Amino acid sequence: MRCRSDQRPPKYFIPDSFYKGIYPSYAGGGGVVYSGQLARRLHHISKTVHLYPIDDVFVGMCMRRLNAHPVHHPAFLTFDFPSTEKEEPCTDHTVLLVHKRGPEQLLEMWAELNRTRTQCRDVPLRAPVTKKP
Repeated sequence: MRCRSDQRPPKYFIPDSFYKGIYPSYAGGGGVVYSGQLARRLHHISKTVHLYPIDDVFVGMCMRRLNAHPVHHPAFLTFDFPSTEKEEPCTDHTVLLVHKRGPEQLLEMWAELNRTRTQCRDVPLRAPVTKKP
């Protein structure tokens, strides 16, 4: 990616001289869940992997060295709720994480979670879709 001299490079600009190729699979977004064992293994292997300026990609590089692979879970929303679900009263109760929220939005979401706690107490988390053989 090249930028004109009067342009500021994008947030995730990486010069071609720094990294070539395709990034490994990685978990992007606002949160992840690791087992304690994987966290320890990542800690140890991270000392042997060249530091990379994008943290999610760096962890992906470490996981590749461990032959570990991220697994998507639908209760982790990297972007936002689908527009068809945004106004549903219990939508916020179906997720563990929603990324890209500002402080005011987080406070509103917290208030909504508390306001609908009783009404939505039996709403399940979003579950992975199982493939039938």
